[in-house]
Amino acid sequence: MTERLRAALDTAGIEDVQVIDDARSAALHLTEGRVVVLTDPPTLDFTTWDITTAEISVLVIAGPESEPNAAFDRIMPVIEALRIPLEADRAEPVTFHDVQGPGWPAYRLTSNHEWSTT
Repeated sequence: MTERLRAALDTAGIEDVQVIDDARSAALHLTEGRVVVLTDPPTLDFTTWDITTAEISVLVIAGPESEPNAAFDRIMPVIEALRIPLEADRAEPVTFHDVQGPGWPAYRLTSNHEWSTT
């Protein structure tokens, strides 16, 4: 997943974004001024015995911590670059909390994919 997201950002010409799958390293990149794209493992819902739905969730996080509007200006181009490749059907504002501070402005992008196991 991280390679696919990095490729989408490269195609859009967006630099200084760190794509990671380990939340423990997010604070380091954020304090260095980068936007962080954090991938989570998908949530699986076994809708019926032969239908599975996977919810894919990606956080786009940026600073400064104390200026959510400035962070949003940095987050929005990343959302636009990832929205179509992820087939995202929702983006909601959230706060990313690490162990060091009050929280970082973020958006959670989600998409749902359904498939049959038969």
